[in-house]
Amino acid sequence: MAITVSQLNEIKKLLDTGKLTFGATEALKLLRAGKAAKIWLSMNVKQDLLDDIKHHAKLAGVDVLELPQSNEELGELCRKPFPISVISTSK
Repeated sequence: MAITVSQLNEIKKLLDTGKLTFGATEALKLLRAGKAAKIWLSMNVKQDLLDDIKHHAKLAGVDVLELPQSNEELGELCRKPFPISVISTSK
């Protein structure tokens, strides 16, 4: 699945507002608390983490988007000096 311009713009808009959280731990916390709105995953996220996030997202009814970008590319997109495998936003 290729990332669309609207998805890219959504990530950039949320980044500018400071409403994004980074990392699997934070995403899972939001999912378990029922506060997650959307999750984005890099193409090279670890399989066990991918399965765990998808399972919790399915239970919570949250959209999970698998992006064709690597974790290093997501880090650059989010203007961070480190790779990012999981991006989430809360309700």
